[in-house]
Amino acid sequence: MAQMFINGQWADAQSGETYEVINPANGTVVDSVPKGGVEDVDAAVASAQNAFAAWADTSPDDRAAMLRKGIELVKEQSKEIAALLTAEQGKPLFEAGGEVHHFLHGMEFYAGLSSKIRGVQSPLPPALGKHAYGIIMRRPVGIAAGIVPWNFPLTLMGTKVGPALIAGCPIIIKPASTTPLATLKIIGLLNEAGLPAGVLNCVTGPGSTVGERLITHPVIRR
Repeated sequence: MAQMFINGQWADAQSGETYEVINPANGTVVDSVPKGGVEDVDAAVASAQNAFAAWADTSPDDRAAMLRKGIELVKEQSKEIAALLTAEQGKPLFEAGGEVHHFLHGMEFYAGLSSKIRGVQSPLPPALGKHAYGIIMRRPVGIAAGIVPWNFPLTLMGTKVGPALIAGCPIIIKPASTTPLATLKIIGLLNEAGLPAGVLNCVTGPGSTVGERLITHPVIRR
């Protein structure tokens, strides 16, 4: 059975409930995953809160280095991930492989943005003083959440995870209930690359509970 990823660890739902992931091509059971609930989202948010200050203070270049290490781990297992995506979603294998490649390409782009996260100093109008300057400092906004659809789960998960992590924001991902397995595999590999506990979490379960709690949680900023 697959598990969720919360606070740097694989975890079952606190309720103990699970549900089956079905291969749409032949109706067979691919695996079962935890049926998370509000309490699991709250645990993930708490772990992200605990990780936020240290991750926000980690330099963008160090964040990028961890992201790139995770990218390499995903590359090493790209064929296995593509096969898993095909099994849970029904997408042809060559398309699943293309989606893994697209995910990797996007993550490399976001890692490259580390050099763009810099402050700006600009002279102000003379009326404000002869030597007056304005300073802009870029800081992470806080905890992020991403709800991923079923049709391009890896590509669209990457568009949420990459920007959040490189900006210094811990994130909680909720994959589509029908296609959580390849997403969980990648999130495990990204964490294996050295991300601090709580920086990247994944909670599986219905949109009516897990998704609803994510979009209404008072701590989540984006």
